[in-house]
Amino acid sequence: MMGRRIRRLIAVLLCIASIIILVVPSGKSYASTIVGDYEMDGSTLVKYNGKDDIITLPNTVQTIGKDAFSGNDQLVKVTMPDSVRTIDFAAFEDCTSLMQVVIPESVRVIGSSAFSGCEQLQYVNIPSKCEQIGSAAFAKCLKLTSLNVSPANSSYVCVDGVLYTSDGRKLVQYLAGRTKSSYNMPSGTESIEEYAFWGAPLLTDISLSPRLKEIPEYAFANCSGLNNVVIPYNVESLMAYSFSDCYNLKNVTVPDSVGYIDEKAFYLTADVTVNYYDSDKAREKAETSGVLNESFSDYVAGVSDDNTGIYDTNDSHIVASADEKEYINSLPYVSSMTPDYSDNKIPGELASAKIVGGEAMLLMPRDVRVRGFDPGVAESEDGVPYEYSLGSMDDSFIILNGTAAEYNGDEQNVSIPQGVKRIGNRVFYKESSISSVTLPMGLESIGDFAFARASLETVSIPEGVKEIGYAAFYNCEGLKEVSIPSSVERIELGAFDGTEWLSAVTTNSGTDFITVGNGILLKYTGNGGSVKVPDGIKVIAPGSFQGNTGITDVFLPDGVTTVGEDAFNGCSGLRDVSLPGTVTDIEDRAFKDCSLKNVIIPASVAHIGLGAFERQENDDGAGDAVIFTGGVLPSVSYKNTATRLSAASLRTMPFAGYKNAIIGSDVSIDDRSILSPSQFGFRGQVYTMTGSDTEAGGTLKLIQADSEADPETGQAVIDPHVTVNGEPYIMTGVSESAFDPYLNVYDWSDKRIDSVVISGNTSPELDSALDKVNVGLKGQSMPDKVKPSEDGSVYIRVNMDESISPDKDEPHASITGESGSYHMVVTGSDEATVAGMAALASRYGITDGIICVPLNISLYDDRTGLPLRRLSGRKVDMELPIPTELTMQENIMVAALDDNGMINEISSEIVNHGGNDKLRFVASHFSTYIFYSGIRQEEILSEESMAANTQSVVIRTLNRNVGIMSVKWYIAVILLSMAAILILYKGKSRT
Repeated sequence: MMGRRIRRLIAVLLCIASIIILVVPSGKSYASTIVGDYEMDGSTLVKYNGKDDIITLPNTVQTIGKDAFSGNDQLVKVTMPDSVRTIDFAAFEDCTSLMQVVIPESVRVIGSSAFSGCEQLQYVNIPSKCEQIGSAAFAKCLKLTSLNVSPANSSYVCVDGVLYTSDGRKLVQYLAGRTKSSYNMPSGTESIEEYAFWGAPLLTDISLSPRLKEIPEYAFANCSGLNNVVIPYNVESLMAYSFSDCYNLKNVTVPDSVGYIDEKAFYLTADVTVNYYDSDKAREKAETSGVLNESFSDYVAGVSDDNTGIYDTNDSHIVASADEKEYINSLPYVSSMTPDYSDNKIPGELASAKIVGGEAMLLMPRDVRVRGFDPGVAESEDGVPYEYSLGSMDDSFIILNGTAAEYNGDEQNVSIPQGVKRIGNRVFYKESSISSVTLPMGLESIGDFAFARASLETVSIPEGVKEIGYAAFYNCEGLKEVSIPSSVERIELGAFDGTEWLSAVTTNSGTDFITVGNGILLKYTGNGGSVKVPDGIKVIAPGSFQGNTGITDVFLPDGVTTVGEDAFNGCSGLRDVSLPGTVTDIEDRAFKDCSLKNVIIPASVAHIGLGAFERQENDDGAGDAVIFTGGVLPSVSYKNTATRLSAASLRTMPFAGYKNAIIGSDVSIDDRSILSPSQFGFRGQVYTMTGSDTEAGGTLKLIQADSEADPETGQAVIDPHVTVNGEPYIMTGVSESAFDPYLNVYDWSDKRIDSVVISGNTSPELDSALDKVNVGLKGQSMPDKVKPSEDGSVYIRVNMDESISPDKDEPHASITGESGSYHMVVTGSDEATVAGMAALASRYGITDGIICVPLNISLYDDRTGLPLRRLSGRKVDMELPIPTELTMQENIMVAALDDNGMINEISSEIVNHGGNDKLRFVASHFSTYIFYSGIRQEEILSEESMAANTQSVVIRTLNRNVGIMSVKWYIAVILLSMAAILILYKGKSRT
């Protein structure tokens, strides 16, 4: 009996404790009260529920809360009392009738998006004590031509319809109501706020400050009048959506030193062309011309105040940016083949969503509201608290499957933990605190852009590392000491470009051949002529000879296995190269734009990259041939640089510009070889030699023809005259199957072909073969091209494995603002399952109870058959049938794995089209996706956060929240459950 009383007493106490936990507010909280039309939380005005058009706020209000008046279309004028100190995030957003706001001297802070979208707003005063104005505070205020900033305000100044910080270093807001079409930014401006120019409809011409380092997110989004923009030479990055939805923007000229152009920088801006100019020449001219000497006070002195708050520009005083634009436009553009270190957005960051104001903004079209940066949710990514999306931690690192996937420290001398085998992509990108790094023994590779633009000064790469990735140390300007061990076998393009170390070794080495690692020729510094590469070299590194026009011939020694990406690209004087019988790989653009007459491919070559021997077609070389000496033909390879949607110029055939190929009589052309019509490798005639005379040339037999037609005549013309090793040969025989590729011509060509003709002597045998193929061509019709629909999207054919979902309604995918023809393949694999479950375990710490369907989703270009992994600012809108294992589940989540194997949650929703439920999400790159359910929200939270009792978990879809619960409810439920158990427990019965 006593035990039962004690149990009941404890149960009552647990119930009381749970009630107290629920009643006690989390963090700072006050009782919400209704005062007239105002909903108040202490001194914070939470919501206005009235309908008056002119109001004066109560004198008890100190903070106008987030979204307090948002969307009120009746409000015309607001007067605030002297008690107000803060106008919070989006407080008056989209008050479309609001014309006048009187802000008292007491206001210190005007939050982001505070008045964005107030299209009728004409008068706003900025008081003297206001010291903080957030991003997009006055964006899309189409009638606001100026801000009346108090002369006593020490933080801000409005000049000529543009709000700056008082020193002129930051441009905060270009007012959308500014009536002038051109704007010359003062040369003292060093940064631009996000959304600064958003939706300025009249702006057509702009000159930017040469001191800018970055074009931030949404800076010029929806500036519909912009046509041409020149980016100053100091700018290092163009961030996401910086020029999105500028539908008249045709040309953007950027410095060749720009280190980062986000994939989404030109999102929804169709047909924009990005050109490059020589940043060093521009910088030199700016420094010597004196255009940088103008101070902000000089700029302000160049405008006159007409006492209305609107300024007129005196153009004679604003010369820096305009002059800079003039001389930049006069500089020659850098070749389009300049190595591209745009270092596009991290693959795996799939959603275009940025959480702003608590919403996932997937698009930024002209008819939606503008949401600035809200510090209150800055730590969140798609509604999931940032600190809970990191996976397992090892001090300052996230270690995932042996990869250092993320670094979160701020140490000057960094030691990477033992056991790490790979430094992931971009782990230390732009890390400004690091000066040295200690790499662990056992490390095998360093990822793409791993340390790019970091402040690293020294690095010693340990023995055992085999690969240094693309642009791994790119533009580490202070990097002076580098130690590369003999184990390194590959160094990708641009790995050390822009470093002091590379500059020093190429200048002071005392040799023309800079070698590192395991026989890698990193750089050739000689003048050219006849070049004999030293013995012992195994790899000609990417870009090592690039652009050296003085080279006439090159002899590579036995032992060379790889000729790297862009190795001899642009060596226009190179006419002869000796490839040894040890070469296995010739990578993308290795000999592009050279003047090679004899291209002899050794039998050892297994792979030849895109554009490897591409040249411009000309009459002098029309009859030249490529000679394959092996019994097995190589296959086509490609580098990751070619897998961006925007990199069409890099997706060219290995032998573009050559019409003829010679193979041995016993060589077969299988479907995987470089000469197969089904491969994107070669278009022309393939011959075997039937007779030769070293003095007079010889005769050839045509084995295969797949020349494409002249677009005007529709004729594919075959010239039977071929040059082999400088000697003339002529076609005298033809295989019965030589013209068979034309019987299925539209499987490999996207050009109209009406007939095949021979420009020379014929024979009965040849005429018979031509008649057969020309009759066959008449029976074929050119397939319709995939044309954009009315909404500007291109439909993508999707092949989804029926074993994943038996849904009879086809999956759907479309891409906006793009032309061409594409197909998508969705499959499962054991590798995807292992990677997906490992990522989930790292993300949540558990896998029990999780139902997970990992899928490999790949997009292919129909023209080339090549995969497209990054969409360069475009988006694919996808609707996939729900995998069978998840059809009965709720709260299905979608995520993708990035390059480092980490999960990136993306926004998704369930839609019903055609009577079937589907998962809809937006993708910007293609890799392994995981679709999963069974995550209980308490498993997302750490014990520390539960103790804090202040966190909440949000799972966000494209349009709505599907789950939110405060931690204190979990604790209360647990306590109540324990109380119920104690009350119901009866103990052992007594006899």
